[in-house]
Amino acid sequence: MDRIAVLIPCYNEEKTIGKVIEDWRKELPEAVIYVYDNNSTDDTAGIAEAHGAIVRKERAQGKGNVVRRMFREIDACCYVMVDGDDTYPADQVRDLLQPLLDGVADHALIRHHAALLAVHGDGVAGAVQGGDGQSQAQSGGHPQKGNGAHRPVARHRVVGQI
Repeated sequence: MDRIAVLIPCYNEEKTIGKVIEDWRKELPEAVIYVYDNNSTDDTAGIAEAHGAIVRKERAQGKGNVVRRMFREIDACCYVMVDGDDTYPADQVRDLLQPLLDGVADHALIRHHAALLAVHGDGVAGAVQGGDGQSQAQSGGHPQKGNGAHRPVARHRVVGQI
């Protein structure tokens, strides 16, 4: 079992995947980085391999298919899922992970516009979608309004907006 797994679903991300892998490796050198290629027609997989990522393929088209396969195949204590197009800044990941590693949170979310970066410390895979201006913490299914910065909700914490 990996302690920390960085999961990167990709479709035609050859222009950015190398930088994404390097950024996340710099911030989380102890993590195992997985790139799941979803039928790219460019050199995404080759570039990811050249940068030291473990590359796997998902032939069923669509990000949902890739995410399901990633969480089905990868066994880790903490999961960090990011996009291959350099959407998420890696330099904030320690703040995101610390509550999980300290055992005070089960998962943490960071909002970046309408997309969310999700880290699950309990091994439960799930998708959380936003877009309504709210940060969300999973606690009985009730979103937490406001910016959510460092606000504990049960054992779940929203670290902040980026």
